[in-house]
Amino acid sequence: MYFSAGDGPFYFAETIRNLGWLPVIWRADEGFGANHGFRLWYDYALQLVIKILSSLGMSWWWIDKLLWVGAGAVAVYGSYTLGKYFFKKPYVYFVPVIYAVNSYVLLLFAGGQLGVLWAYAYIPLVLIACIRAIDDHRGFSLSHAVRRGLSLALLAALDLRFAYLLMGALALYHLFYRLKHGIKGFWMSMLDVGVSLLVTVGIHAFWILPGVLAGGGSAGLDNELTNPGMLRFLSFADFSHAISLLHPNWPENLFGKIYFLQPEFLALPFLAFSSLLFIKPKTDNRKQITFFALVALLGAFLAKGVNEPFGGIFQWMFTHVPGFVMFRDPTKFYVFIAISYSVLIPFTLNHLAKRIISKKSFIIYHSPFIIFGVFWLFTIRALFVGDVRGNFRPMQLPEEYVQLKNLFVADPIPSRTLWIPQREKFAYTSDVHPLLYADQLFPGASVSAVIALAETPDFMTMLAAAGVGYIVVPQDTQQRLFLNDYRYDSKERDALIAALKKTPLVQNSAFDRVAVFENHEFTFASELPTSLGRQQRFTNIGLTISILSLATSVGVLAFQRRK
Repeated sequence: MYFSAGDGPFYFAETIRNLGWLPVIWRADEGFGANHGFRLWYDYALQLVIKILSSLGMSWWWIDKLLWVGAGAVAVYGSYTLGKYFFKKPYVYFVPVIYAVNSYVLLLFAGGQLGVLWAYAYIPLVLIACIRAIDDHRGFSLSHAVRRGLSLALLAALDLRFAYLLMGALALYHLFYRLKHGIKGFWMSMLDVGVSLLVTVGIHAFWILPGVLAGGGSAGLDNELTNPGMLRFLSFADFSHAISLLHPNWPENLFGKIYFLQPEFLALPFLAFSSLLFIKPKTDNRKQITFFALVALLGAFLAKGVNEPFGGIFQWMFTHVPGFVMFRDPTKFYVFIAISYSVLIPFTLNHLAKRIISKKSFIIYHSPFIIFGVFWLFTIRALFVGDVRGNFRPMQLPEEYVQLKNLFVADPIPSRTLWIPQREKFAYTSDVHPLLYADQLFPGASVSAVIALAETPDFMTMLAAAGVGYIVVPQDTQQRLFLNDYRYDSKERDALIAALKKTPLVQNSAFDRVAVFENHEFTFASELPTSLGRQQRFTNIGLTISILSLATSVGVLAFQRRK
């Protein structure tokens, strides 16, 4: 079984062997070739980890489990570490419960968003390290600045957007600090920040350099996805969902299907912002509680995207604020809400418990925590009754996909494989047999439009010109490809297969659940962009800088420790 639902990765052994040790901008195994310079920051890091683990003798079965379980463990440990800075036992235990077991993070796992989940899991550790550094105000420390730079570099490798959000939150926290302590030590703080950013940028030079100097940073971005007009479609959450820490797709996680607000979740913002009622001028952590309340409010406001109220602000920021174009999916701001509520709600429960007169009875004194624990389980009840699917129902590798992979591996003649309407999770692709989506060959065409096109002579002509040697209609193991009103409908799939049978294509009788057709008349060609060589050279130069930056940072830490 594999955690490969949704966007979750899956690698055959042959695919892992084909992975390189060095970053490569051009992906020849995708369609007509694709420039991946715009996402090299994540692809190369994941590829390198998989390659190293595979070299140590681990199969993908083990790597898959290690990556997902590891992310969950880091989320619990990171949020617990954050909680220890503010609370003592037993209150600290509620921090990882709220942070690591809420509707947002559960759907990250269910939807197979591995990189986002790792970034979500890791960000509390980086945040608390930086908060401690600001609160201690002990002056500049080279080793501490380098260590924070390494932490930020790792977070950026997991998800660049979360590193961006972290820097924004830390800028706000630093402002809180300056309002209380004034300008004293400001320049030492700026030196600390500068060294940390220098370390981060140096380690990520392998993708920054080609992006800045050779135009490889955005070459692969679809204009449709960077167009502000897409924001209206992708702004799934409204303010009530966001402020309640309720993912708009909870619990089924069907893309584009927004569920009604569940009223019990409204208790969460009530508990969280009630923390402001318990702070006084001499209250411990007064500054931090105010900070997290503001971050939660900011996160809820931005997580709704362009929806009201004041949706035009997000639209303006998306267009004018550098880097904000990364947030075409505004739900990434849920991390602000989750991390803030994981501190604010235990703070409120702690003060409620202190106001209970009877401390002799364990149950009475801890009743706020007991009641909240039961309530929290109630909010995620969909998980226990089976409504949350995806990776909570691990997938079996269908035998026919192994058989299909073996067919491609054994065929040395280059050709593209057209998947209609799109690839299945266990689709095999390589430089010899690149994977092609139907939308890439027939832009904007629905399945019914492809069926109509298959009845014309132009269909075979287009296949031949595109170098298509195989056409695959997937099994649809997750029942997400052939939908009618968000429900699986096999009629469209059956109609597509019937239409392909009427063409000159030859159906491979060795396959039953997966429909495989072969085209024997095609011309395979692959054209490389003229700018690719220049981009790859800058990538290689950047990789050298990255290695030197990492080695220098480790050397500084080792030298400082010896002192």
